[in-house]
Amino acid sequence: MKFACSVAYLVLTVLEIYLGSKTQQFRMEELGGGRHKGLAASSIWVVTFITPFIRFWLLTRIFPLPLIALLMVASLAANGIHSAIGSVVGFSLEEKKEKIAALPFIWGVQHGMRGCAMVVGATLLAMTAMVGSLWEFWTHPIGDPHAKVWIATLQFLLPQIGMIPFSISLLWPVVTSEFMDDDLRNSYLAASFSAILSQTLFLFFPVWVVRNEIPLVFGHSIPHLWMILTLPLIVFMLGGLLPFFIGIYRYRSQSRIMLKWQETWLQGLNELVQLPSGRARESVLADKLQQLDGEVRRGFSRNPVLEFYTSLLTKDDSNPEKASALLTGGEFDAARSAGERVVTPDIRHETAIPIAQQGQRLPSRNHRKFTL
Repeated sequence: MKFACSVAYLVLTVLEIYLGSKTQQFRMEELGGGRHKGLAASSIWVVTFITPFIRFWLLTRIFPLPLIALLMVASLAANGIHSAIGSVVGFSLEEKKEKIAALPFIWGVQHGMRGCAMVVGATLLAMTAMVGSLWEFWTHPIGDPHAKVWIATLQFLLPQIGMIPFSISLLWPVVTSEFMDDDLRNSYLAASFSAILSQTLFLFFPVWVVRNEIPLVFGHSIPHLWMILTLPLIVFMLGGLLPFFIGIYRYRSQSRIMLKWQETWLQGLNELVQLPSGRARESVLADKLQQLDGEVRRGFSRNPVLEFYTSLLTKDDSNPEKASALLTGGEFDAARSAGERVVTPDIRHETAIPIAQQGQRLPSRNHRKFTL
């Protein structure tokens, strides 16, 4: 009996890992412009959601259906809250959803060591939970209070609590980056806020199902055990609100610096208009355009996200103009939002043109980017 349950447990674990990889594959295909697999993704979500509870039942014979149904409703409600906030704020639009999905991926690929550390940490936690649960299952009779408490802890509490520092450390540089725009931060904050309810209930589940066994295992009740349910709120404050406000401050600071530079540049251009026509004005105009081009290129070089994105498109970091030409649709929005500076054509070798025509090539009033 135990052998069959252990085999089923391992099969479901492999299935859960496989479905997780399929979910990532679907996201990558959608990010690349593929067809949205709504029905398949929803089916995978349902199976992935219910699998841990089936694995828990195989080892403990505990399957509280009403509580599990409540957890599913809470998870769906979290998605609904996120979508509702997105409809009000605006990050639920298709083009913005594509951009929001692309930016963390680009950053994650560029900072592979952080992603690898998170994968290693998640793998170690999963292996510890699996091996520890099977050990408790084989060394105690089925339904033993000691086994129930530790299997519930290993299956539900350890992965959730253990992944908190990894998740915060991975997302912190993304959300606080001055090169990420407000859409990404708004989406992240809304997701963090809407997940408080479901995360709290997922922590509540193991504590509730073994509440009667805890005094039998430890000889007494654990004081303030229910304080663990406040952990999602604390994580939201430290891992959601704090990086959100830091990112907004850094983003707006660099925007103010860029706006100040534009104002200074336009003031110099206004002085240029006062010069009489001739070679001197053409020379000064060429210098001003070269100055603008140099500033945009420096902004490009300071932005690792946009630089990495263009290298993916061109396979040649030395040719940013080619990458700029390839940025269309959602890709252009993602790159523009990542950098807030779009690479300009190389105009250093162009001949001078009249001011009347040049007026059509001046920086736009949108201080977040230069358009030529």
